[in-house]
Amino acid sequence: MAAQSHAWCCLARIPLILYLLAITAHAQPNTPAVEISGQPGCGMGDYLKPNMQDCAVDEIMGSNGTLAFTFSVDSSGANYSVLLTLRSVGGSAIMRLLDSGSSTPLIGQVVYFNDAVTESFLRVPASQLTPGQYTVVVQGLGGATQKMLLYLRVQTPPPNVRLAAADKAVIQTIQKECCPAAGNPNAPAVCTSFLPSVLNAKSVDDDLCHQAAFVCDEDGHLTKIDFSNAGLQCKSFPAAIGKLPQLETLMMRYNSFGGATMDDVASVLSDSPAIRRLMLGATNLTGTVPCSLFDDHELRTVMISVNKLEGSLPECVLASPTLEELYMSMLTLTGPLPDTLPTDSNLRVWYAINSDPVTGETAGPGFEGEIPPSIGNAAGLAFIELSGHQLTGGVPVLPEGMRMFEAQGNNLDGGIASPLPAGLVYFDVENNSLTGPLPDFTQAADLVLLDVSGNQLTQALPESLGAAGYNLQYFDLSGNRLSGNINAGDVWDRLPGLRYCMLNDNGFEGKTLWLGVSTCMNASAVFQGKHSVPG
Repeated sequence: MAAQSHAWCCLARIPLILYLLAITAHAQPNTPAVEISGQPGCGMGDYLKPNMQDCAVDEIMGSNGTLAFTFSVDSSGANYSVLLTLRSVGGSAIMRLLDSGSSTPLIGQVVYFNDAVTESFLRVPASQLTPGQYTVVVQGLGGATQKMLLYLRVQTPPPNVRLAAADKAVIQTIQKECCPAAGNPNAPAVCTSFLPSVLNAKSVDDDLCHQAAFVCDEDGHLTKIDFSNAGLQCKSFPAAIGKLPQLETLMMRYNSFGGATMDDVASVLSDSPAIRRLMLGATNLTGTVPCSLFDDHELRTVMISVNKLEGSLPECVLASPTLEELYMSMLTLTGPLPDTLPTDSNLRVWYAINSDPVTGETAGPGFEGEIPPSIGNAAGLAFIELSGHQLTGGVPVLPEGMRMFEAQGNNLDGGIASPLPAGLVYFDVENNSLTGPLPDFTQAADLVLLDVSGNQLTQALPESLGAAGYNLQYFDLSGNRLSGNINAGDVWDRLPGLRYCMLNDNGFEGKTLWLGVSTCMNASAVFQGKHSVPG
C-alpha cells in the first residue's frame, strides 16, 4: 500500500523531533477508535461506499493524545480511491494509515502547520485498497490548547476518470495567471513541476483527478481544488474558477490574490452554484464580507482568516442555516457579533481567535458587544473560540452539543450561565472580569479542563463540581474572589483525576490544605497560597 505524494508538501514546518515521535508511535490497545462507516453519510453497511463527498467525523482529543478511526473495504475490493483530509483545530496533529496486512504505515502529508490549526491529507488509489480493515491513527503534537478538535473528512472518488477538457483549460488559465514566467528561480514547485506534470499526464494515475487532494466526478469535472500553501501569486481572484460548475470545494489558503476584494470572489463564484466549501485564509483579500456569497450558495465551510477585511461581520454569515464551519481568525473586522443564528443552524465549529497563539499579536481591536445568545440555537455547535477580542457581558447558555468553549482575554463582565452542558470537555474563560458564582456542573460529567482564572467570581465551591469525577484533570480557579471553607463537603474526594490544580489568590477559609490531605494536593502542579486563612 503506497500513497500518492503532494508536490508542495510542507512537512518541514513540523519540528523534526515531534514528527519522528508521531510517526513511530503506535495506537495502543486502549486507544479510542471511531468506526467511520457507521457515521451518517459515511458508508454502506459495514463498508465505505463509492463517490462519498460529505462524510465527516469530528472528535475531541488531548493535544498530545492519540485517537483512531477505522473503516473497511469489502471482499470484492474497492471501485474507488480513498482521500482522507484531517484538520486539527486548537493544536497540531498528523495521521497515519495502517491496514491489517501491513506493518508499514502511510503518513499523511501536511499542507499547513502551526500551533493552532494543522491540515493534512492522505490518498490511496483503488488499486492498492485490498479487502480488510484500515485504521487511521491521529497523533497530537501539542499546541496552543490542552484539547483540540479533530475534523476528518473521507472522500471516495471514482478511480478511472481523466480531467475533462474544459476543466483542464481552467487550470491552464490559473497556471498562466498565477505562476511567474518560465525560468524564474523563485517560482514555486506547483508551477515548475506539479502543474506541468499533471496537465501533460500520460496515464490515468498521473492525471490531476488522482493527484494530491484534487477530486473529479465520474465525468472528469473538478469537484475539489486544493492549492493550499502552494505559493501562487495571482493578479486577482482567478475569473476562470467560475467556469467550473461542478466545483464544491475550493481550498486556496496561503496564496495571494493581489489585493482582490471579497466582492470579486462573490462575483466569480456566482457562476459556481455547487460551491460548498471555501477556504481562502491568508490570501491578501480586502473589502467587506458580501452577503451574496452566503445567500447564493449553500456554504458549509468558510475560512477567511488572516485577511485585511473592512467593516463588521454582516448578519447573513451566522444566519446561514447550512454553514457548519466558520474560521475567521486574525481579521481586521470590528463591531458587534450578530445575534442571528437560526433555530435550524447547523454550525459546528466557530473559530475566531483574535491573537496569534504563539506571538500573542492581535490583528486589530477585534469584536465587541456580547457573545450572541442565539448560539443556543445551534444544537450541534461543538467548538467556539472567541479569545482576544473586546467582548462584554456574560457567557450565555451554551448549546447542548458544546464540547469546547474558549473566550479568554476579553472584557466579559457578566455571569456564567448554568448549567454547563453535558458533553462539555474544555471550558476556558481566563483573564476576563466575570462575576457571580461558579456555574452548575451537575451535567458536566465529561469535563476535563476548567480554567476560570483571572476573573471576579465569588461565593463558595459548589458541590456539583464533583460531578466530573475521574475526568477533570486541569482545574484553575486562581485570581478570583471565591470564598467559603475550602474543605467543605467531599468535592476533592470526588475528583481523583486532577493533575493540575490552582486555587491561589482567592478568599477561601479554613485550615490550609497540605500535600496528601486532598486530592487537589496530589496534582502534579499545585499552587494554593495567598488565601485569607489563618496559618
